[in-house]
Amino acid sequence: MHCPHCGELNDGQTNITSERQPYPGAAALCFYCCEYGIFDKDEDQLYIRRPTAMEKSELSLDRDAQNLRRELISYKASRWN
Repeated sequence: MHCPHCGELNDGQTNITSERQPYPGAAALCFYCCEYGIFDKDEDQLYIRRPTAMEKSELSLDRDAQNLRRELISYKASRWN
């Protein structure tokens, strides 16, 4: 699956909830661009799409989602600067 923001291949995932596999509606944070996408399903194929305006709003209010994004940005800055 590719990130809908930067186009990089996202070929792995780690889950911060009790769900073991990605599912339609779950958020996906891209390791490369640090933007959120949303897992969705077309027929039987899972893919990552850009979040809707409502989903963006929900993610911006989700403290865990924002903390995770900030931590990833901080980690990347410390590794590549």
